[in-house]
Amino acid sequence: MRIAQYAIRDTGFVAMKKTLEELARLVQSKVEGDGGVIIEGVAKVEEAKKGEITLAVSEKFLCEAKKSQASAVIVSPGVGDFSKPVLRARNPRLAFAQILEVFYPQVRKFSGIHPTALIGKDAKIGKKVTLGAYVVVGDAAEIEEGVYISSGVYIGNRVVIGKNSLLFPRVTVLDDTVIGGEVII
Repeated sequence: MRIAQYAIRDTGFVAMKKTLEELARLVQSKVEGDGGVIIEGVAKVEEAKKGEITLAVSEKFLCEAKKSQASAVIVSPGVGDFSKPVLRARNPRLAFAQILEVFYPQVRKFSGIHPTALIGKDAKIGKKVTLGAYVVVGDAAEIEEGVYISSGVYIGNRVVIGKNSLLFPRVTVLDDTVIGGEVII
């Protein structure tokens, strides 16, 4: 996951407040430092402000996180000391994604198969799948249960998309591609 691609602020969504300790419980991680610090949002390390949590997994981002205004930082267990509270996670990227979902939950507006979606011959569509407007699903493709495919997505022939995955608008998945479960593209 490339964090830099996320447009985190300016969503118009009023975020809730959580303590770092509450977030640690949600993502099954450990807190070092003040677990009572209030977190109101999520930000990229170079943009983080007071009240926000950020992610630092590389040396470059660890240095930036130490200098940032972030109230807390998500790091892996082996990372050295910080002067600010940290959330130590076995999988920091996953913890960041889970916390991102807490503060900015995705709103899925359409449910079902849109009448403009085209489904190829011998394609298998699982239960609770959403296909948005103008989605094309190729021949012999398999879309597993709970997949959400936004408008304008092209799914090639013999593609497999694992359960509970999310494809944003205008994604193209070429023939014979296999995408695992719970993937966001």
